[in-house]
Amino acid sequence: MNRTKYFCTIICLLLLSLSSCIKEDVTGCAQSVSFTFRDSGNDPHWPIGNGDLQSLTVYVFDENDNYIKSIQFTNPGLDTPYTKDASDNPIALDPGAYSFVVWSNVMPTAYNVDVKQTPPCPRIEDYLSVATQGSRSAGVGIVSQTANLPLARLFYSEKDTIVGNGSNNVVFDLFENSNLLNIKVVGLPFSAENSMYTFIVEDSNGKYNFNNDFGDVLHDVAYQTVSTYTAAADTLSAQLTVLKLAQGRQNPPQLVIYEGPNTVTQIFNANLLDLINPSTDFNKTHVYDILIEYRPDGSIVVTINGWKVNDIYM
Repeated sequence: MNRTKYFCTIICLLLLSLSSCIKEDVTGCAQSVSFTFRDSGNDPHWPIGNGDLQSLTVYVFDENDNYIKSIQFTNPGLDTPYTKDASDNPIALDPGAYSFVVWSNVMPTAYNVDVKQTPPCPRIEDYLSVATQGSRSAGVGIVSQTANLPLARLFYSEKDTIVGNGSNNVVFDLFENSNLLNIKVVGLPFSAENSMYTFIVEDSNGKYNFNNDFGDVLHDVAYQTVSTYTAAADTLSAQLTVLKLAQGRQNPPQLVIYEGPNTVTQIFNANLLDLINPSTDFNKTHVYDILIEYRPDGSIVVTINGWKVNDIYM
């Protein structure tokens, strides 16, 4: 009988300790939170499509910007409130002020993160960098791409919110960090059937802090793909995904084309930003259709999204 009373007493004490979470007073109790991801619509010519979000990672920081944890999502859809993560665990946070940072496609084949976890660790000191495969030269990593395996698109979002002061539904607008270069070369005077060409964009934009600004230490990369010339079409085409473009960078991106896969014989080299209309808003334009025309007089005409640059001589 005494044993039964003992267990009843323990159960009552437990119920009493949880009463504040059951009643209206939820102070100190973890609350359910939902995350919704939206396409910010930066560039209507390149909406977020199926397969673009292989994963999303939400990094959670406290009100002092110290890292708490990360929450993973696999192949998330847009405009859908998520109450559970990729492992089917409920999303719950204690009431309080939080900062959230979202990156897409953080995985070994695309992007890596370096998050400091021992306070004080302000998120401005955390970084994301593009994954590379070997080196083109000292300090320059290769970001190799093919038509069937492009560089995964990079999206970013951030949000400050208070949990426990509303619906606890956090909405993230995903902003584009990637750019799609559709390159077409015509009039090559020296190409043989099935000749191989290597397209490279050399840039120093491979690293970003958790405010989505360029890293304070340059991360030099060479976005690279190989294409084959076909005489019947008299064209050479390639597609590259590169990261953020911006005027005023210390090392502006260079678009370089080599004959062959060994990057020895150079047939084209130009500052990519010099070829783009100077009025372009890089926050809203992320698709660039690039036409390179070789003329009989030896000059080259480059047209990007209708903006033409004449009389480039190699």
